[in-house]
Amino acid sequence: MATELTENDLGDLSTCWSDVYLAHLQGASEARRQAQERLLRRYERAIKRYVRGVLKDPNAVDDLYQNFALRFMQGAFHRANPDRGRFRDYLKTTLFHLVDDNRRSGRRFSQSLSQNCREAAVDDPPSAEDDAQFLLVWRDELIRNAWAALERMEQGSNTPYACILRLFLANPELYSHDVAKMLSVRMGRTYSAAWVRKILMKARQLMQGAILDEVTQTLCHPSLDEIEEELIALGLRDYCWKSLQARRSG
Repeated sequence: MATELTENDLGDLSTCWSDVYLAHLQGASEARRQAQERLLRRYERAIKRYVRGVLKDPNAVDDLYQNFALRFMQGAFHRANPDRGRFRDYLKTTLFHLVDDNRRSGRRFSQSLSQNCREAAVDDPPSAEDDAQFLLVWRDELIRNAWAALERMEQGSNTPYACILRLFLANPELYSHDVAKMLSVRMGRTYSAAWVRKILMKARQLMQGAILDEVTQTLCHPSLDEIEEELIALGLRDYCWKSLQARRSG
């Protein structure tokens, strides 16, 4: 069980799963509190977007999120095990139960969670419609996190990886010399078309790698085949194909 682990047992687990285990360690350790905060902060946007999209009631979002957070802090994921399913399956099913209870009750979740509130289980899946909604939100948040990683690389290297990639994605009809002119005006220095093409190629590689890293950390000890399966489910395999193949050959 997760609560039988110690902090020293977590070093070889992927980031997301190590935080799940650490968040449910017995005792009120500072490491446990920080792990809980990291997970809630990381997935707050995805949770709220999913609830808003499913319930169509913006007034219910904060109430249900607070109940999710309370349930998580009380140990809702203490039985979560990467051998039984992906982390997003546990998160999705927990949210499905809360949303479903909200729908059946006909009122927002202003009350405290009861002891008989259902526990997440991968074998009790959401409906196809809710599953599709969650997958779309999860994919969008994963891409958003990958963009944030690329922007950190941009800041750390002082090379406009994210800026150039966004320009090309927003203006696919432009040529490299067009982007070089736009970038020169924006940055106050002169860039050549050849340099833009080089940085664009690198930016795409970095973005693909960031997406692969985001997927990897939600799985536990994933093989490249398992990562590819998750990319297929998210509709991202084609975009990340070159980087995935590079990791296979590396």
